[in-house]
Amino acid sequence: MLALAVCGNTTGATPEEFFKVSFASGEGEHEPEAQLIPKGGLISLPEEMTKSGQKFDSWYKDEDCTELWDFENDVVTEDKKEQSANYVN
Repeated sequence: MLALAVCGNTTGATPEEFFKVSFASGEGEHEPEAQLIPKGGLISLPEEMTKSGQKFDSWYKDEDCTELWDFENDVVTEDKKEQSANYVN
């Protein structure tokens, strides 16, 4: 999903690219809302996930949970970047 937005005075303004970021909860008890992030922007850390009998580990870039997402440094550069939740016993 690519969205264009112009804020403030629209005369001569350049649209900014936004990307939709979704979260795969890994069968957690809730799924965080998708976020609309400007290109090169940071994702806001969603509330900690819960899953019965397991402890939330972290959010990962891939569904195999091998590449940790760094919310302070990793920026959004493409659409539909799904973050995957991981849990440990």
